[in-house]
Amino acid sequence: AEAPLLIKPYLEKMTESELHAVMTSGFACIAGSLFAAYIGFGACPEYLLSATVMSAPAALAISKLFCPETEQSHLTKIEDLELAEGEESNALEAISNGAVMAVELVFAIIANLIVFLALLAFLDNIIGELLRFALQKHG
Repeated sequence: AEAPLLIKPYLEKMTESELHAVMTSGFACIAGSLFAAYIGFGACPEYLLSATVMSAPAALAISKLFCPETEQSHLTKIEDLELAEGEESNALEAISNGAVMAVELVFAIIANLIVFLALLAFLDNIIGELLRFALQKHG
């Protein structure tokens, strides 16, 4: 979820294959906060780091197999990678804007989880009612 925030200025210039590679690599690797949480729960940090390092090139390979590059990339030269000037006038404003972006991201993730769990419960109830109806009718 954090990776697209870092490359946000370039997302509109990326090809479908490049976007697929970014998203696949993001899902294949562990986030820093989750890494710290797993270590806090007693997981071996060497194993977690090894898995992340090994999964990055594997994710890129799988991504390119599923969605090969068929278009001309617009980001092949270093000159194409231009970052816009920040609107912030000092470090405190930059930190504050970063915190606001992080809060928006966290709320978006929480909202997605709530919706996913609600849909799962909805489907579970529908299947349960259908099974109950079928058992009452035949039994």
